[in-house]
Amino acid sequence: MDSNVDDKALIDKTPPPEENKPFKIFTSKNLFRAFYLLLLIFLVILFAMMKTSLRTGIYRNFFFGNMRPKVNSYPTPALTSNVKCEKYTYQHQNNFKIAEPIFATKAEYEKINRVFDLSKIVNSLTKTDDEYVLNSHSPSLSQSGTMVAYLTSKGETEETEVRYVHLYSFDTKENSIVYQFTTKTFPNDFDYNHEIVDVGFSNDEQTLAITLSNGMYLYNIKTRGLTEAFLFPGYKKSERIDGVWSYSSPRFSNDDSKIILTRGYWEGGDDVLFDTVTKQIVELPYKSYGVGTYTLGWYKNNMIVRETNLNESKEDVVRIVSYPSMVESTLLRFEGSTDSPSIYINGDVLYVLKSKRVPSGQKVCHNKGSLYEVDSRLETLSVINLDTKEKKDVLTVDATHSSGTKKGVKINGETVSILKGKKELVLSIDYYVKQRYFQIDPSFPNVLHEVLSE
Repeated sequence: MDSNVDDKALIDKTPPPEENKPFKIFTSKNLFRAFYLLLLIFLVILFAMMKTSLRTGIYRNFFFGNMRPKVNSYPTPALTSNVKCEKYTYQHQNNFKIAEPIFATKAEYEKINRVFDLSKIVNSLTKTDDEYVLNSHSPSLSQSGTMVAYLTSKGETEETEVRYVHLYSFDTKENSIVYQFTTKTFPNDFDYNHEIVDVGFSNDEQTLAITLSNGMYLYNIKTRGLTEAFLFPGYKKSERIDGVWSYSSPRFSNDDSKIILTRGYWEGGDDVLFDTVTKQIVELPYKSYGVGTYTLGWYKNNMIVRETNLNESKEDVVRIVSYPSMVESTLLRFEGSTDSPSIYINGDVLYVLKSKRVPSGQKVCHNKGSLYEVDSRLETLSVINLDTKEKKDVLTVDATHSSGTKKGVKINGETVSILKGKKELVLSIDYYVKQRYFQIDPSFPNVLHEVLSE
């Protein structure tokens, strides 16, 4: 030690020894530590419970109850080890009868197949790897089923895309390109393209309507001549949502003198009529944006117009509108429909496919292992004679398919086809997964005859 340091001063600066104090548990520091420890334990338990709920569904009602769909919810608790899912199977409730089959000629069967598998058939006609079929609107099948018109596209980008209109004959196997157009883009409007949009046959199969973003051409199938119906040069979408986006879905009147077109906007759409005699465009008072009013087609040169979701009850109305007087008469009214009916016109008959959900009283295990009661989904096909206004239900099927249930019977579509020289109503039905064709006579409801090829 340095001899110059004062020993007394050194002693005075040394801190006094600490006194023995009693140990305290409930200090502020210990309380915070206990709180964080309990919070960590709670989070670990919560994570384990959520993980279990995803695997077994035990706590799903607690954690995810508000995220469930209202239809086919799973209100019952999870299965215990005493319940086996295997013994709970849904039994589809079908009351229709399958009678003896009808054998169609090869040509008749092929025409039916074209109606229901047209997109698949058209895709098989495209042979090159750099060309693909546009299915958003096309293809269109002629009324006799002997010709199909469809669109294809080539080009890696929108700036280099070329669209083609093909006309294929099933009789001669000739596939002709009747029109082509290089897609145009606008530098100040990247969302809009000037392009070919859709095609549609006249009833006499002499004319093919070709619609574009700004107008329509008419192609004469016999002479192979192309004429301009109407065009709006430079007509394009504007930022005010009032510019025309496209013309699509050409529907010819029975005498082929008038064509109804859907005119699409940046948002929503409406219907216009083109008169092939006067070459005039007639504005129609039918507009839609998701829901609204639109033209389904023609009946004896009168328009069939559908108005959807008129009020909170989701009421749908189908009207016959005479042209050009525009006098309306109500044909059908669907009140409080939960599923929007599908409606198809053929000649003087209207086909309506409507579905509804009803309690089945049957329970099954869903794919997460819990038991719930199934809501049955029943589809009913009705035919309406537009001359007499008589409505008849011809077929009802149980189309229920939800979690834990197998596929049943589902009506995919309907057409009127010639079988053995007679017009018949033919249905495409998913019959327990497999697609099959059935004939049904409206005079004998719920009696199906499978259509087979000879």
